[in-house]
Amino acid sequence: EPAVVQLSNRELYCLMRTMTEHPYESRSRDRGRTWDTPKPSPILAAKNNPFAVYRLEKWQGDKLIAAWNYPDRLSLVVAFSPDGGKTWTTPKLIARPNPEAGYWADNPSICETKDGLIVVLWQQETLPRHLGKEVSIARFNRAWLTSQ
Repeated sequence: EPAVVQLSNRELYCLMRTMTEHPYESRSRDRGRTWDTPKPSPILAAKNNPFAVYRLEKWQGDKLIAAWNYPDRLSLVVAFSPDGGKTWTTPKLIARPNPEAGYWADNPSICETKDGLIVVLWQQETLPRHLGKEVSIARFNRAWLTSQ
């Protein structure tokens, strides 16, 4: 399950779900015809969890945001990359619906509004064993994303 974004130089950056503590990443400089050998990303992740990655269009350069589950499928986090995926900030928690019941928050998607707000959507369990789910949303600005 790849999550791919096009950088300002038209290079493609891809994060891939794995069974390790890191997603793998790869880059393509020819519109996806060939790819660098995948390697572990600096992002820490729970094993086998979905990712979303987005290039923030309202900002100069290749500022990226990623959303994924960490340290487990119960928690959804985001991180910021100021340099096209080479480095990432410490993950920030955006959802942990009901850890006592084991409810998941996963399958994120990211977009940006006209005025630069970042929007993350995901599905969140509301009943045990995947019997009830709803779509949840978080909106935040650049200051929150980049603050420690």
